[in-house]
Amino acid sequence: MSKIIYVIDGISVSPYSDETRAIELAEKKLRAAGINTSSFELSVVKKSVDARKKEDIKLVYSISASADK
Repeated sequence: MSKIIYVIDGISVSPYSDETRAIELAEKKLRAAGINTSSFELSVVKKSVDARKKEDIKLVYSISASADK
């Protein structure tokens, strides 16, 4: 059986937010693109810190969305 896999990069959240907020934002982006997310399993692929601006530190996530075809 084959899988459908999307990777959503650049999901930025506050350092005080948790991973579920990043997953919610990724799911929202998929729905905005017209993709039905009900059968997708979303998980964190990568988590990094963007500290280029000292007054605006962010966590940046890459989220994987996969489902069976």
